[in-house]
Amino acid sequence: LLVVVSAGCKKVPALWESMALSSIVSDPIRVNIPVNATSNLTISAMYRSNGTASLKVVTTGLTYQSSNNTIATVTTGGQVRGMAAGSASITVSYTEGSVTKTTTVAVTVTAG
Repeated sequence: LLVVVSAGCKKVPALWESMALSSIVSDPIRVNIPVNATSNLTISAMYRSNGTASLKVVTTGLTYQSSNNTIATVTTGGQVRGMAAGSASITVSYTEGSVTKTTTVAVTVTAG
């Protein structure tokens, strides 16, 4: 999402464009689902500068990896599916330019 505000003849960039990428966060931060159910992850990039923070939902530049595909799988779009009862984690990485940030989402799958 790019927000540009027109001010006369000048374009003013969104606040986050002038800030440094500091981390990424997932919503939800933990997934609890039964076998064969799904849950979608929404990833936001956090930018910080001079004590100010801004969040931006990101949909490109992301990679997802499950620690155990027999328990939980994840698609390239961030959809987690419970495969068997147990615990796994999903590692999410976001790359912007030369900066990569990572977060981990705990997944608990219960017998349906």
